[in-house]
Amino acid sequence: MLIDATQFSSTMSREINTCNRQFLKPEPIAAQGFDPARIELLNWNIKKGQMPDWQSDLTLLGEGKQLVLIQEATQSMRDSSALPTSSIWNFAPGYSSRKGITGVATASQIKPLSACKLTAYEPWSRTPKATSITKFALSDSPLSLLVVNTHLINFALGLTDYRDQLSAISAVLHRHSGPVIISGDFNTWRPGRYKLLDAFFTDLGFEEITFAKDRRLRFFGSTLDHIFVAGISVLQSETHEVSSSDHNPMTLSMSVEI
Repeated sequence: MLIDATQFSSTMSREINTCNRQFLKPEPIAAQGFDPARIELLNWNIKKGQMPDWQSDLTLLGEGKQLVLIQEATQSMRDSSALPTSSIWNFAPGYSSRKGITGVATASQIKPLSACKLTAYEPWSRTPKATSITKFALSDSPLSLLVVNTHLINFALGLTDYRDQLSAISAVLHRHSGPVIISGDFNTWRPGRYKLLDAFFTDLGFEEITFAKDRRLRFFGSTLDHIFVAGISVLQSETHEVSSSDHNPMTLSMSVEI
C-alpha cells in the first residue's frame, strides 16, 4: 500500500507515489555497484554556470568522485567537457525560462537502480524547486544507497511550505531501509528554518556533516548548504573556496555500513 499523500499538492502526491512505486519494484541484480569501503561525493550549487571558470573548477573538484550533486544545474551541462564522459546524468528539471531549464543534477560513475523526482513550488512566484532521488547498488551487499539531491524553497512566510517539502522527501525515504545521503541547498538563511531542518533529520536518525574549516556560503550569518547521512561513516569532509559560484562546494569521503 502506497503512502497517503493527500496532504500534498496533486503534483507532489503523484510524484511521491511514482517514487514509491519504483522503490517497490524488484531490483535486478546489478552488474556494478559502489565500493562501500569508500565513496567520494561533491555537492555544489553552481549558479547556472553564469560565472567564469566553473568548468575548470568542476573538473578539478569532480575528479575521482563517484557522485557529483549539482544544484542550479542546466541541461546543457550534461554535454560539458567538465564532466567525465563516463558519467551517468540524472536531471530533475525545476525553473524554466527562455534561456533554458535549470534544476538539480546527479552525475554518477554507475547507473542508478532507479531514479525519480519531486517538485515543490515557491508560494509567491510559483517557481519550481526540484529534488532528485537516485538509488545505487553497493558491491557485495544486499543493501542499496539512496541519494537525495535537493534545492529547497527560498521565499515563503512562515515554515509551512518549507516543512511540506521536507515531509514529501520523508514520504519517499520511508520506503528505503539502507544507507542514505541527503545533500543540497536548503536555503536555511532564517534561524527558524535551520532549527526545523535539524530537528526534522535528527528525528529521522540522520547525522549532519560538519567541516573543520567551514567555507560554506552564509546569508544573514546562516549556512545554506548541508549534507545529512544515515548508515554512513565519514572519512573526510571539506569545503572549497571558489570564485566560480556564489556557493562554495562541499566534498565528502565516506564508507557505507553494510
